[in-house]
Amino acid sequence: MPDFPCYHGEWPLYDICKYVGDVGGIMQVHAENGDIIAQVEHGLVPLLQEQKRLLEMGINGPEGHVLSRPEELEAEAVFRAITVAGQTNCPLYVTKVMSKTAADIIAQAKKKGNVVFGEPITASLGTDGTHYWSKNWAKAAAFVTSPPLSPDPTTPDHLISLLASGDLQVAGSAHCTFSTAQKAIGKDDFTQIPEGTNGAEERMSIIWDKAVATGKMDENMFVAITSTNAAKIFNLYPRKGRVAVGSDSDLVIWDPDAVKTVSAKTHQSGTMGLSWNTEPHLKELQWQIILQMEALIEKLDFLKPSDNACPKLVVAEFLKLCLPL
Repeated sequence: MPDFPCYHGEWPLYDICKYVGDVGGIMQVHAENGDIIAQVEHGLVPLLQEQKRLLEMGINGPEGHVLSRPEELEAEAVFRAITVAGQTNCPLYVTKVMSKTAADIIAQAKKKGNVVFGEPITASLGTDGTHYWSKNWAKAAAFVTSPPLSPDPTTPDHLISLLASGDLQVAGSAHCTFSTAQKAIGKDDFTQIPEGTNGAEERMSIIWDKAVATGKMDENMFVAITSTNAAKIFNLYPRKGRVAVGSDSDLVIWDPDAVKTVSAKTHQSGTMGLSWNTEPHLKELQWQIILQMEALIEKLDFLKPSDNACPKLVVAEFLKLCLPL
C-alpha cells in the first residue's frame, strides 16, 4: 500500500494508481496540493511559494503554517486523488482527513460508488486549529502537522458524525511527536517546525468520549472504526478485528464511569502535541485492561467458566494477547 503526498507534478499519480489497481492493492494518500503554487528550494526543505510570501510579510509563527495551507488545498487534493483512483479502478485510502470539506468529498464519492475510505486522526477528532494563534509559541507549534488542523472549531464534531454514519470508516493516530526543544528549530520560521502530533495513546479514549459518551455512536460502531473496519480494508479480517475462536484479539475492558486527567506526567508518550498537554484539567474516559482471569470473570458474567459459549481455553488464549498498561 504505497503512501505518498498527493502533489501534482511530483508523483506520477495516474501510473501508480493504475499499477496498484492492477495488482489488487489499495493506494494510501496524504492529500495536499503543492502545485497550485510553484515550489522553490529553501535549504533542504521544499518551500511553497505561499510560505515564502507569508515569511516576506513577516508572518513567521505557527499561524503561518495553516495560512499557507488553507482547507481548500486539502479538499482539492482529495478530489483529485479520488478522480484518478476511480479512473484506474484503484481502491483509495485517504489518511489524515483534517477538514470538513475533504471529509464531505470522501463521503459524497463513496455514495456515488467510488471505492474510497477516509481516516480522520486523533488530532482532527479531538481538537482544532484555533491554537495556531496562541500567544504561547510552544503550544501553537505543538499543533503543527500536515494537512493542518482546521481553524473551524466545529470540525471535530463534524468528523465524528461522519464516522458514526459510516461515511468515514477508520480513526487513526498519525502519531509523530516532537519535544518543545525539537519544535523550536522553527522558532523564527514556521516552515522549519517539525510536523506531527501525538495520537496513539489517546485515540480510543477520545473517540469514546466524543462519540459513544455523547450518544453519536454505539459500542459496536466504536469497535468497527477502531479495529474491525481497518482489518477488513487491509485484508486481515477475520484473523484480526474480530473476537472469535481462531482470531487474534486483544481484549480491552472499558470502564465508562472512570475519568482520567491527561497530562505529560501520566502519559507513556514522552512528548506531547495536543491541547490537553497544556490543559491538564481536561477529563476524558479512561480504559483499562484486566489480565487476571478472576477479575475478568467477576466483571463479565458471559465469561464465567460455566458458560459454554466461551470456554476457559478461549479466554486464556485471549488473555495471553493482552499487555499490561
